[in-house]
Amino acid sequence: MLRSALAFLFLLLLPAQAEIYSMERYGATVNLPDGDGWFRRGGPTLSSGEFAVFAINSTNKSHFGVAAVPGFPTSEIRHSTVLNRVMEVMRTLGIEPQRQRFGEQDGRPYIEIIGTATLDSGETFVSVARGILKSNFLYAAIHTKHGVDADADHVEFMSNIETLNFDATPQILHFDIATTIPTLIPWHYRAYRAGALVAVLLMIAFVIMIIVSRQKKSH
Repeated sequence: MLRSALAFLFLLLLPAQAEIYSMERYGATVNLPDGDGWFRRGGPTLSSGEFAVFAINSTNKSHFGVAAVPGFPTSEIRHSTVLNRVMEVMRTLGIEPQRQRFGEQDGRPYIEIIGTATLDSGETFVSVARGILKSNFLYAAIHTKHGVDADADHVEFMSNIETLNFDATPQILHFDIATTIPTLIPWHYRAYRAGALVAVLLMIAFVIMIIVSRQKKSH
């Protein structure tokens, strides 16, 4: 699965530079990985939100990115919706979540999910995705590289993730509840719509019964 995702990402590559990358729409910055082989390009499509920045290494198949997902109905980092959405970002990249941990970055609580993947060739990858909530957005900084689960604790592995910064003023401050909430909590939304539809049908049936009953009495 990871092989397919990475093969897709190699298309239409744009050179990435070792620099502080500004995600102006979100008022955030992050340091992209440096070194040979890194290219910046658009990330894969998410069911909600987008990758504000995404870079891959064509030499060793590592990748790094920051996903921005709007419309979060909670500020609690331990909420199941936050956990599920970070895991969804990881699975989009072919990574299977394995465990989680919590901490703080610049006073902001975060959740980190560690995941792994094994290619058909036998190559193993480890990935860390750090989720932070800010202004109704979930930001998920994710870094994947060769290694095993224990490598997720290495300082070098986390060096770019920890540069995610929110000092600037974001350009995006609002979201459309009607279109965003259903994508965050789809089953609840569908159940609500189904219940409303049943209520309308029952009301129509009740009105029809009254009309038929009155017609019978008039005869």
